[in-house]
Amino acid sequence: ATAGGWPREPRPPVATSPASRWRHGSRSACHPTATWHTHYFDGEQLQPYTEEQAAEAITRFKLPREVVPTDLLKSKLVWKALLEQGPVVMTLRNLGRLQKLYGARNDELLKLVKARLTKEQVAKSRVHPMTVYLALTTYEAGSGERGKLSWDPDQRLVALLQDVFEWSIPNAEEIQGQHVLAIDRSGS
Repeated sequence: ATAGGWPREPRPPVATSPASRWRHGSRSACHPTATWHTHYFDGEQLQPYTEEQAAEAITRFKLPREVVPTDLLKSKLVWKALLEQGPVVMTLRNLGRLQKLYGARNDELLKLVKARLTKEQVAKSRVHPMTVYLALTTYEAGSGERGKLSWDPDQRLVALLQDVFEWSIPNAEEIQGQHVLAIDRSGS
């Protein structure tokens, strides 16, 4: 094709950050978060992350749960790293999965969750009481509304979630002015 004519070859996108370079096809091992499962260095594939390496990367770079590959979420070591530095809401949303992974009435899980869901952490996170209430009712039910995951709720965690609910009440903002709350109790 002539200059400026068709067909033109697509230009690669400008890649500035390590994550951007990875998304746009650069295969250099420039940053641990750029390649989770497989490292590439000058086109050669290196070994995938181990559970220990993933846990270290999560702790070192404060990575969220959403960037962790699904198969690594089956590791207690990875979840321990996520719980130690992850947000309160992440802990609340994944209690059922954690219970299934750790098993019923697991003292290690209870210790990890208690360390994450302290009164100070709940106040600092500003988690809304409704979020805590939904997590409490979902966990207590033993299964979520969507999906096939089910677990046996630990009553010690249920009691902790009830405390977390009480601690989160000051996080709700006061509504100014007059309001009407109408509840429809009909079956339709």
